Amino acid sequence: MFVLSADAAVLSDAITFLWLRWESRIDVLTPAGAMVKSINIPVQIIDLTSLPDGSGFFLAGWAKEGFPDQIWFQPYPEGRLIKFTNDFNQYISVSVTGSGKQLVSVQSHPSSTIFVADVPADLTSKIDWKFSPISKEQSPGYSLSWTADGKLLQTDLAGHLFVSAADGSARTRLLPDELFVSAPAACGKWTVFSRMSEENKGVLYRMNLDTRELQQLTEGPAEYFSGVCTPNGEFVFYTGIGPNGNYIAKIPSYHDQWLSEGFADFAAGLFLEEAVGPHWQKDYLQYWERQRTRVLDKNNYDISPNDAGPLWLGLRAISPRSPQAYQGLTYSKGGYVLLMLRSLMYSDQANGNRDQAFIDMMHDFVESHHDSPASTESFKAIVEKHMTMQMDLQKNGRLDWFFNEWVYGTQVPRYHLKYEVLSREAGKIKVKVEITQSEVDDKFAMLVPVFGDFGKGMIRLGQVPIAGNSTRTVIFNLDREPKKIELNSFKDILAR
Repeated sequence: MFVLSADAAVLSDAITFLWLRWESRIDVLTPAGAMVKSINIPVQIIDLTSLPDGSGFFLAGWAKEGFPDQIWFQPYPEGRLIKFTNDFNQYISVSVTGSGKQLVSVQSHPSSTIFVADVPADLTSKIDWKFSPISKEQSPGYSLSWTADGKLLQTDLAGHLFVSAADGSARTRLLPDELFVSAPAACGKWTVFSRMSEENKGVLYRMNLDTRELQQLTEGPAEYFSGVCTPNGEFVFYTGIGPNGNYIAKIPSYHDQWLSEGFADFAAGLFLEEAVGPHWQKDYLQYWERQRTRVLDKNNYDISPNDAGPLWLGLRAISPRSPQAYQGLTYSKGGYVLLMLRSLMYSDQANGNRDQAFIDMMHDFVESHHDSPASTESFKAIVEKHMTMQMDLQKNGRLDWFFNEWVYGTQVPRYHLKYEVLSREAGKIKVKVEITQSEVDDKFAMLVPVFGDFGKGMIRLGQVPIAGNSTRTVIFNLDREPKKIELNSFKDILAR
């Protein structure tokens, strides 16, 4: 659309706007077609007009927080977008008089009513539906869904999400922000819905209707809509709009949510290691110490997230006595699982990238689940495919021991270190290291990383396998004497 200024002496430009995703761009051009200015507007413009003196534009359209179309004013050449109207009416055009003193628009009054009726006992004969109105608002019922306990989920024309009793009473808004919500679907004690993100993309969320806990289910470049649940509430099927077109996929059960949240926490730690610079250690160690305490610190009921249950339990670990268990387990302990696998797969003898086995495993995992949902067991299968010989503690090519301890179990070990230098021959330093593992059962096994400080910070010397409540003694033959020997210097394994 093109809009010409009324007075060429004031603003001899042509104005056009371009639709983007949930926003528009106003381009101001000279009569010769040269660009003067572009203004991004967070509104889907349907009509636009310029003030005669060139001081701004009136426009009709809708923002991502929802319908219906409203009137907005954008000052020119600078200024903040102003919402001129704010109601449930719809404004579908806008124009100003030649004097610029009067504004005209077409206003429509969308309205709707929610009706409820009992399903007739006999559906084979003529049905006489007896509908009863249950809403009094101007535009409710844009989308509806019944919950398992007989409540009614609903959105209005502006995309606000509500829940009410079956008769329309006790109508309560569920989300305080103005991001547009669509297609809420009941899912046990949860509701699943899509809403527009700050980046103007459809993102799938799940909300606990009792606690109002909000959980993001999808992320990435695609947009996600129309989530529905299986009857047991464990799986969510949804449609996505991505680079390769529309598709239908499913989100795995709450047991596997750590694969999303824990991986994100691990990635945050990896960023600190790689992007902060040469002095990354302080921020990195503080970050993983925070994750450790979030797993192990006890609350006022003397219960830590780890006490509430295993990582695999996910949302079911939440209780009135452990309200933070989900965050501590799914995010922090989930991140630690990745960190520990990286430590276990680290090559202490490789000449190239010593993390290569872990990198290859992660690439394989992503590629293997490009178009299929991941689960804890499918991740375990990929890790086993890339496991090193040293990780095969059970000599069966499997990592049951690791996943039973850290995903399906709740044990967290404590470690104690003693060491002494046995001999100091030139270039042949022999160091005896004693590692004690405690507060676990007899089957608990782990590979514990050992570090030495030779004057330029901690260097990893190797990792020592140890099982049960026991002490393991190993000899390190070094070419120089360390100033200090430590266990787990970079918090690579979760320990008390």
